[in-house]
Parts: sequence; structure tokens; C-alpha cells
Amino acid sequence: MNGMIFTVLLSLFWLLPDHALYLGVIEVELGKSGYQVEIKVFTNDLEDALNNAFHQRIPLAGKDLESVKVQLTSYFDTHFKCGNGSLEGPLTWEGYQTEGDATWLRFSISPPLNTATLSIRGDFLMELFPTQINVLKITKDRGTKTVAMARLTKSSPVYQLDLMSGH
Repeated sequence: MNGMIFTVLLSLFWLLPDHALYLGVIEVELGKSGYQVEIKVFTNDLEDALNNAFHQRIPLAGKDLESVKVQLTSYFDTHFKCGNGSLEGPLTWEGYQTEGDATWLRFSISPPLNTATLSIRGDFLMELFPTQINVLKITKDRGTKTVAMARLTKSSPVYQLDLMSGH
């Protein structure tokens, strides 16, 4: 039931006019052989972030993002970390999907070895938009079991998950 409420509320945020809210979504699915990461952001905000990071305009709206996957992966490798602090694997590009004025980006990452705590930092877009909120949802068992949910902000961009207890 909570997952359904979360989905409905999140859907409503995307319907707000004039992009009055800076909101991103991070979904991490924990698997034994790897983690799947999906990140949803407003496309125009992502364009601004890439422009800021690479000092060149990289248009995304209506474009095939495969041609800029190196820049996208590099940007998110800097602003999204998943590991145990000292060992954070790099992101591997898996693809994307556009959804109205938002874009879903898909990555995979190797799970950290022998760790009891998973640290996830998601501070993307916060360098441009101080009120940016990134909602984090962590699942396992092919996305059927929600392990944790968190709100990441500029003042608190990291979430720690105890892998032994699942909290």
C-alpha cells in the first residue's frame, strides 16, 4: 500500500505546471550479481547540469541519448555513488527512456564485496538547484520487496543502509 501511495504522489509532482519543484527519483534494485540503478530527472534540468559540468550546450530533448551516454555516465559517476565508502564501483550505461518532459536513465553497478553497510549518495542537480530533492527507493528480489526509502537533499545527500538488517 505504501508503494502505491508513493507512486501516486510522485506522479502528481511530475504534473505540476512550470516545473515549480526540483525533484528526482532514484531506484536501486539490489541483486547478488549487480545493482540496477534508474534515475528520473527533468530533461531540461539535466541539460543545464551537463552544460555546467562540461561547459558546452548538450541538447537532450527529442534526441537519441546514446550519442551522449559518455557525458551522462561521467556526470552521474560524479553525483551518484553507491558502495561502502572506500569502494564505489563506476556506473555502466544501460540505456534511457523519455517520459514527457522527464528522462529515465538506467545504469548498472557492481555490488561492493564483503560490506555490512551500503552508502548511497545522490547529489545530482543540487549544484544548480539547492532545493533539489532526490527520492531514493531501494528494492530487492527483482524489485518486489522495498527495503528502504529516503529523501536526499543538499544538506543530507547520503543514505546508509545496513545490509544485515535491511534498514
